[in-house]
Amino acid sequence: MGAIEEGGKVAVGVVEGLKSQPLALALVLVNVLYMGFFVYIAHTMAERGTDERGAMMTQISTLLNKCFEVKDAK
Repeated sequence: MGAIEEGGKVAVGVVEGLKSQPLALALVLVNVLYMGFFVYIAHTMAERGTDERGAMMTQISTLLNKCFEVKDAK
């Protein structure tokens, strides 16, 4: 069996076990959604940071090239 099938069985087992306690089931569901939201936010911030670092490195290399061109001309 694959990991998806096993995960599905675990999810069904948790839901079946918490049917008598709907508040606990809602709490588990909210926590899972909360964690998913923060994973999404962390991923988005990491992508933006990578893009910003790439742009910064491009600017730095441009400035360094200009500085060395001036030194070579003297």
